[in-house]
Amino acid sequence: MSINLCHMCQEECGYNVPLENIEKITSFYTNVGVSGGCQTLFYAQVDDSMKEHNGGGINDEQIELMYLPIDDYKEFMFDESKAKTPGLMFSFMWFMEKRES
Repeated sequence: MSINLCHMCQEECGYNVPLENIEKITSFYTNVGVSGGCQTLFYAQVDDSMKEHNGGGINDEQIELMYLPIDDYKEFMFDESKAKTPGLMFSFMWFMEKRES
């Protein structure tokens, strides 16, 4: 699993993130009942020195990287025209609480 985390950061986003820089936040279910899947939320702080390529996945994956200024997070959260998951919105809450402490 640990190698997969580092590989996913590199493949999906283009950053070579050492395992010790990846912090597990929590696991949660995306839905209750039969169709719910368990997801795990991780946090990693990256900088330009870790960037190896533009990311975007492999083969025919269409992963679009998005950079969001911290000051714009609430506007993004409440913008109904942009698709986002509850897990992403939870991650904003977690990050802002961590930032304040």
